[in-house]
Amino acid sequence: MRSAGHVRREGRVWRLYFRAARAPGQRRRQVSVRLGDVRELRSAAAARRAADRFLARADPRELHAGMVMAWSTWCEIYEARHLALLARGSRATRSSIIRCHLAAAPALRELELHRIDEAVVQAFILEQHAAGAAASTVRARFALLRTMLRTAAAAGLAVTPPRADRLRFPRDEAAPASIRAKAFTPAECAAILEAAQDPLRTAIALARFAGLRASEICGLGWDAVDLAGGLLEIRQQALDGAIRPLKSRSSRATLRAPAPLQVRLRAWREAWPANPAGLLFAAEDGAPLDADVLRRQLHRLLEELGIPRRGLHGFRHACALAMARAGANPEAMRRAMRHAGIRTTSIYLSAAPEDVAAALAAAAVDGDSMGTEMTPTQEKRLSAPHTVIREGTNA
Repeated sequence: MRSAGHVRREGRVWRLYFRAARAPGQRRRQVSVRLGDVRELRSAAAARRAADRFLARADPRELHAGMVMAWSTWCEIYEARHLALLARGSRATRSSIIRCHLAAAPALRELELHRIDEAVVQAFILEQHAAGAAASTVRARFALLRTMLRTAAAAGLAVTPPRADRLRFPRDEAAPASIRAKAFTPAECAAILEAAQDPLRTAIALARFAGLRASEICGLGWDAVDLAGGLLEIRQQALDGAIRPLKSRSSRATLRAPAPLQVRLRAWREAWPANPAGLLFAAEDGAPLDADVLRRQLHRLLEELGIPRRGLHGFRHACALAMARAGANPEAMRRAMRHAGIRTTSIYLSAAPEDVAAALAAAAVDGDSMGTEMTPTQEKRLSAPHTVIREGTNA
């Protein structure tokens, strides 16, 4: 299989370079073919058209209803045609999942699209979990796989997308532990904020106290910050040095900044170097600051403090865990973190035995307030030595 390839003029000869596989399962190699000389192909456009004709013969890309296609071929087509419209971050993430986990999956890589049924997808799910992927990661990879199959079906290819309700997914009991490993602890957050210098210090405060993503921090402008009212309007992000739309519709929100963040923003406003776009963080040329700049500064600071290296997203995790420890309502957490669904928010929640006991005690107090006290006869029966309430009975 090949990618789009590129045309190069070498002396008086036009050549096409593209990547082709030696055999199924082996790594691709770059090959070249002679398209013609400058007398036959008088311009680069003519050479490109000749290259397109060659590639169309070597690896047809036109899709027809009912067409049978190999899974590996569809992976390449989907990546080239459908991921190109996504933002850089989403495109890079999904491209990595396709190349590393979907195209190379043992359960899928040797099959044609029409042979990928529920049994095959279930085998893929089990393979991913057995390889050590967390349950949430397995679900994310399955979601992309299902999207790819649905797109193929919409294009008229011979494929039947599987139904999620007929599949079995692993349960991730270790999700809270893995999230805590990615998050900075309260003590680490305090030490980092004390040692950091602006603009990194203010950027960290935005992630720690408001849960902003790195791209949202770099895209934040003063016109979206109400210092008098203590409000932040999250409405854009910065990627590749340019202002772009947010990750999703749910990412847009107006948040009330906690007191420590308001203090930090006022201090940064006084020391802020002005830029034409009015951004909180800008490069020397006035473009939005690249998140990698803040990330490198953070890594140097973590090395000086002897704190394990993590990214700016570790402060967003710390923000969510702090709300969970404070007993925040899960829906309030979801809105504060601007998650699309409560399932994403649930990875920050845990329930120790004492939490369950406290919840039941609160329910009992609420029941008493509604006049559900037991009668003396009921209390006597419940306190009798031989009385046992078994799970699953109607007692």
